[in-house]
Amino acid sequence: MPAKAPPTKHVAKHISSPHFCPQIYSREGFAYSRKKGYLCGDMDPRQFTHLHVHSQYSLLDGQASIGGLVKRAAKLGMKGLALTDHGNMFGIKEFYNTVKKVNGDLDDDHKLKPILGCEMYVAHNSLTDRSDKRDNGEHLIVLAKNEKGYHNLVKLVSQAWTEGYYYHPRTDRDALAAHRESSRKSLRVSVSSTLYSISSGSAPHCPSAINGA
Repeated sequence: MPAKAPPTKHVAKHISSPHFCPQIYSREGFAYSRKKGYLCGDMDPRQFTHLHVHSQYSLLDGQASIGGLVKRAAKLGMKGLALTDHGNMFGIKEFYNTVKKVNGDLDDDHKLKPILGCEMYVAHNSLTDRSDKRDNGEHLIVLAKNEKGYHNLVKLVSQAWTEGYYYHPRTDRDALAAHRESSRKSLRVSVSSTLYSISSGSAPHCPSAINGA
């Protein structure tokens, strides 16, 4: 009996996996053969870009090496690849340098674009509030659109470690709002369903970077 097809968001995670097996997962015209190692069906791998990727720098959550991820994406002909490790940017320099090195062997039409990001933890209240042990923070994917966005992201992640650490390095809505004017066109934020109440207006001071920059 064939394995039940997982949700599309889970299928995407299998693509960068170093392990291969003959199962073919399919959902809504999206299919991936882990044996053959490429996307099939209605999706061309060259038209697909991973925007939520964990590497070995996501402790207890990621396994793939930076080099393995980059080489795999380049081999598939993908135009871009994001790195969004949990709560940190430890692998960003290695990621950028590896992409630059791999691109040296590719022509301009096949170069891979490194997308720098982080899956941040957003505290329910303040990043300095440590009264609730359950407040580990909701997950938020943040991607730098340009150099200014990169610097903003570095500041947010650094603050999360130095001021907001409580089981996890956490940021909060006020920290994001503090970068509101400069981050409107420099940061792209993907909000998970658990954080949707923030982007839908339950927080009046919610920055535009969260609710649709």
